[in-house]
Amino acid sequence: GHYLADVATKLQRECPTGYYKEELNFKECESCPAGKYSSNSKSTFCTLCAAGKYVTTSGSTNVSACINCDKGMYGEVAGGSSLATACIKCKVGKHSSTTGRTHGSECAAGSITDTGTSVGAKACTPCVAGKYSTA
Repeated sequence: GHYLADVATKLQRECPTGYYKEELNFKECESCPAGKYSSNSKSTFCTLCAAGKYVTTSGSTNVSACINCDKGMYGEVAGGSSLATACIKCKVGKHSSTTGRTHGSECAAGSITDTGTSVGAKACTPCVAGKYSTA
C-alpha cells in the first residue's frame, strides 16, 4: 500500500508496518485493526491472528503480537480482538493443557478433568480409588 502525498509531483509514500492501504489515493494509510497485523511495509491488507490467538491493539506489526488463548481455553476463529471474543473455556469433559489451542482435548480413560463437571479444565487427573472413567 501507498498513498499520494503530493498531487503536483505525484509523490507516493509507503505505508509503514502495522498499516495498510487497499488502493492508491490521497487518504493516508490505515492502522491494522485489533485482531490483525501487518509485518510488511507497503501492505495492501492486514493478516488475521490465527485461531487460538488474539491481539487487542491496532497497528500491530508482527505475528508475535498475537497472544495465545490461556490454558483451559481454545479459539476456533481467526482474527480475535480480545480474550473474551477470541477464546472459549473448554467444555465439561475437555481440557487444554497448553496455550494457543484451537480445540479442547478429551481425557484418557481412567482420568477426569481437573475441574470435574466445570468448564475451563487445564489438565486431566487420575480417577480416585474406587471410581472410573471410560472417556
